Amino acid sequence: MWHKIVSFLKKPSTILIIILLLGLFLRVYNLWDSIFISYDQARDAQRIQDLLFAKDLKLVGPETDIPGIFNGPLFYYLLAPVYFIFNFDPNYVALFLSIINLSGALLLYKVAMVLFKEKKVALIAAFLWAISFEQLGFSKYISNASLMSISSLIYFLGLAFYFIEKKSMGLIMSIIGLTASIHFNIYLGYLFVFYPIFYFIYRPQIKVKQIALNTVLFFFLLSPFIIAELLWKFNGVKSLLEYMSHQSGSMNDVVESFTLYIQRVSASLYYSQFSFNIFLASLFLIGFIFIVKKSKSDNLVFLFLWLFSTLPLFGFRSGVINVAVINSSIFGAIILVFAKGLSQLLQNKKSYAVGIFILLLFFISNLFLFVKQNVLKIESQSAKNNILLYEKMAMDYTYKKAGGKKFSICTITEPLFMNTTWSFLYDWYGKNKYGYVPYWSGSKQYMNKNNLPDDVDHTQLRFLLFENQGGIPDHAWPSALFAEDQLSTLEDEVKIGNMTIQMRKLEKNKELLKDTQNLSLSDKRRLKSVTEIDNRYTCYHE
Repeated sequence: MWHKIVSFLKKPSTILIIILLLGLFLRVYNLWDSIFISYDQARDAQRIQDLLFAKDLKLVGPETDIPGIFNGPLFYYLLAPVYFIFNFDPNYVALFLSIINLSGALLLYKVAMVLFKEKKVALIAAFLWAISFEQLGFSKYISNASLMSISSLIYFLGLAFYFIEKKSMGLIMSIIGLTASIHFNIYLGYLFVFYPIFYFIYRPQIKVKQIALNTVLFFFLLSPFIIAELLWKFNGVKSLLEYMSHQSGSMNDVVESFTLYIQRVSASLYYSQFSFNIFLASLFLIGFIFIVKKSKSDNLVFLFLWLFSTLPLFGFRSGVINVAVINSSIFGAIILVFAKGLSQLLQNKKSYAVGIFILLLFFISNLFLFVKQNVLKIESQSAKNNILLYEKMAMDYTYKKAGGKKFSICTITEPLFMNTTWSFLYDWYGKNKYGYVPYWSGSKQYMNKNNLPDDVDHTQLRFLLFENQGGIPDHAWPSALFAEDQLSTLEDEVKIGNMTIQMRKLEKNKELLKDTQNLSLSDKRRLKSVTEIDNRYTCYHE
């Protein structure tokens, strides 16, 4: 009996199932309400609301950091059914994205089998993906960025099928992976260069009909971009050309760009392999590259071209190179280097113990981050604020203090003067739980739809919400309080998470108004000049 159990547990399929269950546990543990909801998430949810209920079909997706350039709308259409079925509860969307992210372990397993034909390498690769803290962060991050690593894996798996195993279906898979990647983040269009590169390396037999059909598929899947360009007179192309025209460099730029590249890759290693020391994490990768190179395995060129493919991108000045998503397309390659290197160590009796030790070290490193962050902060994505748990607590506070009476809210958020986050949250959570939404007493919202009615009658009870996060100018909150002190009295104040919430009452008797900040005369003059120049700091608009 025990012999059969041991035999069953040794099967690669059984080990893979155990790995997937472990990955699933890590992704769903403490998931509920521990997700990040801020401007981007709320904006996208409201656009999906328009897509579903206003029949406002989308040709473009989320904005990029380059003015006039947008990602594709696939992200909206992919999440729309989930939002619709679960009444726009973002927790279910995070769960959906977590399961998609876990599929990366299966994709990576298959890529490893095509490249190395070794189940040990494939299983180690799947294990490292499943336990990666960085992937845990991406998995529940409701953003187009969370899907980039998966679409990139589909692309490279398709390339491996087509160029290495000579399977025609691999070309179709690569086209699907590439176009999906471009939809999720347009910078991933750089992946197209692998077609000519791998053609000259592997020299596959080209069939004109096959190329023609896949070309049609390519343009069909990217048709929203094409239609948008035609409708808006090639505004995206013009914006891209304008951006490229300002790309110039110097020797200092070369050093700076290469340094930034090392920092970004090292950060990925820190959050997935060795969180005890970021410098040692980089040395681990260098050492494993040499170990893999000595193995003289086939298809190392494929792996190393993939591994270093993002380096040229750092020659351009774009916001994407400053954040973790820049590594999304090479994360699979990094894991494969470690998986192949560990397999090499485990095959040798002299280095077997070292291989086991390093594998355990990687697991402990990720577990350490998992426990340290308490799965609430997605630190690797710099998303440290606006956790849904605290946002719900903040809304509960306003409703309970209001006691069923109507009230208004005014917010200091990032981006400044945009109420998109709280507009979505009150419309989804507040209305479902308490049966009504507050009025909005801040400045008029032009950029995105506002789900809250304007406070035209100036309700006496209002709440000021301050998110207190990066991106908000230091003078914003004092300026808002200065303006509010001319209109209302402070009734209560609480701190929830990173937020400060004030309960206030509009007061017609000016003698009852007080300076709640104890400002000096010079501070009052300074803040008065700010509020006179920009009346958006006030929460009282006609």
